[in-house]
Amino acid sequence: MALNEERRYHPPSTTRPQSKAVKLSPFEIKNTINYLTNPTSIGFFRVEADWAYSDGITGYIKNTSEKKIGRRKVNADLYRRRMAEGLRRSEKITFLFTLFKILHTTNTPAQARSLAADDYTFHLLDVDFARIRKEYAEALEFFANNIYYDGLGSVRNITKIKSGTFLVMAGPKDGGPKLEVISLSAAPVRDLQEFLQLVGKINNASHYTVFSPEEELLSPYIAITKSMLNQIAMPESIKSHFSKMISDYDNDNFTGCVSTAGLVAEELLTQVYETLSRKPVPRNLMLGQIARQIGELTKQLRSPANTAKPQNKTRTLSMVKHQTKSKDTISMLMFTTDTILQYVDASSTSLQHKLLQLKKDDGSVDFSLFPRTVKLSLDDVILYRNNASHKSPYPIGSLEALKSVYGSLSLLIWWNSQKKTIDGSKSHEEVLESLVDAAKTYDTSQGHPPVS
Repeated sequence: MALNEERRYHPPSTTRPQSKAVKLSPFEIKNTINYLTNPTSIGFFRVEADWAYSDGITGYIKNTSEKKIGRRKVNADLYRRRMAEGLRRSEKITFLFTLFKILHTTNTPAQARSLAADDYTFHLLDVDFARIRKEYAEALEFFANNIYYDGLGSVRNITKIKSGTFLVMAGPKDGGPKLEVISLSAAPVRDLQEFLQLVGKINNASHYTVFSPEEELLSPYIAITKSMLNQIAMPESIKSHFSKMISDYDNDNFTGCVSTAGLVAEELLTQVYETLSRKPVPRNLMLGQIARQIGELTKQLRSPANTAKPQNKTRTLSMVKHQTKSKDTISMLMFTTDTILQYVDASSTSLQHKLLQLKKDDGSVDFSLFPRTVKLSLDDVILYRNNASHKSPYPIGSLEALKSVYGSLSLLIWWNSQKKTIDGSKSHEEVLESLVDAAKTYDTSQGHPPVS
C-alpha cells in the first residue's frame, strides 16, 4: 500500500464493522432461562487455555509482512509501527472470525482485500490472503463446517457461531494471559477450542463442566442476565432496577446491587400477595414481612376451618389399611397423617400443630407457595438486603450480590410463569391450592442437565 494511502484512509466510526445482534434460537432461550432460574440443574461448559500471543496465525501474518517490509526501500519504520498496532488488535477471537469469514466467502485475493477494506485492523496489516488460505486450509475447512453461518456475530462478550452461543469471560481482549469461555451447551466451546488449536492460538487447553462450587457456578450470571433482559417479560420499572443491579455489580458496588435486588423482590412479592389475597398489602411492611404475610395465606389452607371431614369413616379407614400395605413407608405415613388431620377437632390445636409440623419436616411434602429453589434464593435476598440496610458486621461481597440478583430474577421468572395460570373466576383459596400444587413440581420441570 502506498504511503499516501495512510493519509487518505478514514476509518469507520468504530474500528470494526458493527456486529449484528446475536439472535438466540428458542432452545437457547429456554436453556438460558433454565440456567437463570436454577443454575445447579443446568451447569455450564467451560474451556480454559493459555492464549498464544504473537504465535500461530498472527505470528504467520507478522512473518510474511516483515518479509514484505524488508523489500521496501523507504518508510520501513512507519510500516513496522502500523503492523505492530495491527498485530495488537488482531489478538482477538472476533478478528480471527472476520479473517476466516473473508477467506470462506471470497474466491480471489482481490475479492478478499475488497471485503476487508473497511476493517481498520486489516488496513494496518498487509495480509497475504492467498498464502493464509493455503497454509491454514484445515482450519478454513473446519471454520466453514462448524463455525460459520449467516448470523455469525458478537455483542459484548456473547458470540453466536453455527453450533451455538458462547460467552468470553476472560481473554486476549482484556490483555490477560488466559482464555476462559463458557457455554450452556458443549458444542460451541468444543468447536471454538478445536478451531483455535488449528490456528495455533491456544495452548494447554482444558474442557470441563461446572456444577459447583456456588461462586463458580454463578460467575457468568451477570453477563448472561445482560443478554436476556429483553427476552424476559418485565415492566420498565423492574427492568431499570435490573440494569442498575448489573451496573452496580460491574462497578463493585455490591451493597447497592443487593439493595436494588431487595426492591425488585419487594415489588414482586407485593404483586403476589395482592393477586392471591385480593386485598392491598398492609402498609409499611418490609420485604421479609411481606414474605411472611404470603406464608400466612398458605397456612390458612391447612387450618381446621378449611379441612373438610370425610363423609364415610368406614371407607376412609379401609383406604388407610390398604395404604399401609404399600412399600412406600413415607407415602403411607403422609397419607395416614392427612387422614388423621381430617378428624382432629378445631379445638385440638396442639395436636394439629404437631401433625402439621411432622408433614412439614418431611422434605417430600410442603405447603409452600414457592418452589424450593425460589424460596431458598428469596431467603438469601431477604437476608442480604437486611444486612445491607442495617450495616451488619457480615460483609456484602460479590457472591452475596450474585445470589441477590439470582434470587430476584428467579422470583420474577417464577411469578411470570404462575400468574398466567391464575383463573380469576375461582376463589382465592382454590387459586392458592393450585399454586401450592404447582410449586411441588416446578423445580423438576424447569431444569435439565446441559446438552451436547
